[in-house]
Amino acid sequence: MQPDQGIAALAAGQHGVFTRAQALASGFTDKAIAIRISKGTWTRVRKGLYAVAGTPQTFLKHAMGARLLTGSASAVSHRAAAYLHGLTREEPNLVDVSVLHGTHYQSRAGLIVHQVAALGSRDVRSVLGIPTTTATRTVVDLGGVLGPIELEQVHDDAVLRGLTSIAALRACIERVGPTRAGMGRLQRILDDREFGVPESELERLFLRLVARYGLPLPERQVPKQSGHSRVDFAYSQLGIFIELDGRKWHGSARAFRTDPRRQNSLVLDGMVPFRFTWHDLANEPDYVAETVRQALVMRSSESILSPGGR
Repeated sequence: MQPDQGIAALAAGQHGVFTRAQALASGFTDKAIAIRISKGTWTRVRKGLYAVAGTPQTFLKHAMGARLLTGSASAVSHRAAAYLHGLTREEPNLVDVSVLHGTHYQSRAGLIVHQVAALGSRDVRSVLGIPTTTATRTVVDLGGVLGPIELEQVHDDAVLRGLTSIAALRACIERVGPTRAGMGRLQRILDDREFGVPESELERLFLRLVARYGLPLPERQVPKQSGHSRVDFAYSQLGIFIELDGRKWHGSARAFRTDPRRQNSLVLDGMVPFRFTWHDLANEPDYVAETVRQALVMRSSESILSPGGR
C-alpha cells in the first residue's frame, strides 16, 4: 500500500485526523508532509495534528484529535465523555482529556487536560472508536466539575439507562480517591438514591424539596399492593402515597380517565393519597412541605394510638 493510501485509511478510522508521528511511521518525511499541506491535500489542525482535506468539522474529529495529541494512555473524559455517552445533549465547546499525573501534556486552546492519579483499563472503553472514560468513571469525574443539580441529572440518566449502578460508582470512588474534589457531593446523591432513582425532573424537584425542608426521605416508585402500577413516592409504614402530576403523563384524556381509578384503588389498599403539580413544587414549596409534614404527623399519631402501634 502506498503511503498516501495508508494514511488515508488510518485517518478514516480516526474521524479524519492523524498525527505527525503517524505520518512519519507511514513513510512520509517532514518535506513530504509540508508539500501535502501546501497543496491542500492535508490541513493542519494544530501543531503535530493533521486532517485529510475535506474532513468535516465534527466534535468526534476534535475529540479524537485531542486524544491522539495526549498519548496512548489518555482518554477523553469529563464533559466530553458525558456527551459521547449521551449523558448530556449540548455539544461541549472544549474537549476534556485525562492523563496520568506526571505526564507533560498541558491544556491549550480547545483542550482541557486533567492530571489524574488513576486511569486503568477498567476506566476506559471505546466510544465511536475514541478511547473514552467509562460511564461510571465519567460520572465520578463529573462530581468535581458539575453543580449538584446537573450532577443529579447525569447520575440518574446513567443509572436508569443501565450504563452504571450505585454499587459501581461507590467502588470507583474508592478506587480513584474518595477525597477528590466533588466526591462528597456525589456521595450524597448516592446515599439519597439508595431507595430508588427518580425518573423525571419533577421527581428530582420533589426530592430537593424534601431535603431542603428536612422531611424524611420517602420510598420511590413503590408497587401498589393490588396491582402492577407504581406510585411516585410513599411512606409505606404510615400508609401515605404521593403522586406528582406532570403534563407529560397526566395531561392526556386517557390519564384523565385512569388516574382517579388508580387513586381509588390505592385508597382501597389503605393508603392516604396526596397529589402535587409542577406548579406546586416550583412556586409553592412551603405548601407542599407543610402538607407532607402534617400528613406524617397525623398518620404517626394514628399509628401510635392504634392497637398495633402500642
